[in-house]
Amino acid sequence: MMVSRASTMSRKSAKEETPVLNSGLSVRAIEPLAIGLVDMRSCVVSNSAHSVIFVESGSGTLRVESGEYKVAGGSLCFIGAHQPFETALSHNTRGLMICWSMEYVTLYEKTSSAVTNAIQLNRQISHPVIQLGPEDGLFIAQIGAAMIRELEQELELRQEMSENLLRTVMICVARQLEVSFDGYRSRRADLVNSFYTKLEEHFSTMKSTSRYAKLLNVSPGYLNEIVKQVTGHTVRYHISQRVVLEAKRRALVDGFNLKQIAYDLGFEDPAHFSKYFKNQCGRNFTDFRKSAGSSAA
Repeated sequence: MMVSRASTMSRKSAKEETPVLNSGLSVRAIEPLAIGLVDMRSCVVSNSAHSVIFVESGSGTLRVESGEYKVAGGSLCFIGAHQPFETALSHNTRGLMICWSMEYVTLYEKTSSAVTNAIQLNRQISHPVIQLGPEDGLFIAQIGAAMIRELEQELELRQEMSENLLRTVMICVARQLEVSFDGYRSRRADLVNSFYTKLEEHFSTMKSTSRYAKLLNVSPGYLNEIVKQVTGHTVRYHISQRVVLEAKRRALVDGFNLKQIAYDLGFEDPAHFSKYFKNQCGRNFTDFRKSAGSSAA
């Protein structure tokens, strides 16, 4: 995990002050500057991280891909993995930014469906900013402050506490999405959301675009087109990523070996699964386990 509380004075200094740690979770306070605009891009730990920016006070704009959105005190902003973005926040802005990788949550959390849905923010909604009421905004700010305190002080059971706080944030986000986004949801986003629901149910047995398309009563070409438009990736990409994440979770959390995982995930031949894993991850299963084991130690 990483945490930084220093003011963001420039892109260069922000990068220098922001270490990248292996666990896939970071929290950074946004504090006022003497002059200039706050740009939070340098605080993202990796392109594969999901991010939430909460603006406690201040104002500015958030640009995500081709869209530009106004933000102010109480704004909660979502940036999905691999989405290009930039912020231009006024110098008096206060708030926080939380970044996490999907792999972090999959490996270390036993998430409820609400939390899993919240983590897939950029895939489910067509508008990246919602406005919180005063009570909800204060609650998010308090949770963020607690996360920063936990990570700064390196207390006992820091990992467990940070996971619980992240879970709390995501449950709050899930509730807000149900309340705030009914008017923003599009048919495209609904189809993608339905695809992810089916993927969670069937990823261990169904690995082809055509089978998911049949479940959703659309053509494979249409499903692939819409999923790629909304998420930037094909259906096959999302299937393979979910399969590999589950394989990693079962290896690290459950302690299963390659053969057990291969059969559980629907691969009749462990050698085929081994090749599949390496193609998706860029390294073989044995190397992954050794690397993960050394990082945990």
